[in-house]
Amino acid sequence: MSYYYAQINDTSKICGGVSQLSGFVDASNMIAITQEQYESTSLVGQQYDAATQTWVVVPPAPAPDTWIITRNAFQNRFPMTANGVSTKYDLMTLFLSDTGYAASLGVTGSDLYSLRSIIITGNNRLGVVTSVNLQAQETIDYVNMTTNVAFPEVFRLTTDEANTLLTTPAAPNELP
Repeated sequence: MSYYYAQINDTSKICGGVSQLSGFVDASNMIAITQEQYESTSLVGQQYDAATQTWVVVPPAPAPDTWIITRNAFQNRFPMTANGVSTKYDLMTLFLSDTGYAASLGVTGSDLYSLRSIIITGNNRLGVVTSVNLQAQETIDYVNMTTNVAFPEVFRLTTDEANTLLTTPAAPNELP
């Protein structure tokens, strides 16, 4: 004679598997089931309600919001530059901190001040968050700002690069 059991998690009461055993088992995490339930494995993933001795279908967990990524993931989405080491975001950050670098790109005086003000404002908004919503208007504005023709070409995003950065759903390693 065979005995059929659903193996449930002691805390969540969710069935993680079914078993066919040769003997009777008396354990709080082993719930007797029918041969038909065993063969269909339909109970796997369902929750056992001990009060009513019934199985409840558990709705799947909501999918993560694939448009919210970590700040670091956002910065890493900026394309690599020709040197193969730095991203356009890295060079934009260098532009903020190194007047010599800015001058080497031909940006000085009031133009340098104006561009730095724009970038710093965007970076300050980005700096106070731990995650970035790719569909939020301030994110869209920030990325579109980096396509501005006044930006040095070395770290200016093309329209295609900006669109890719904003419209690619989050990869699992980018989620907060």
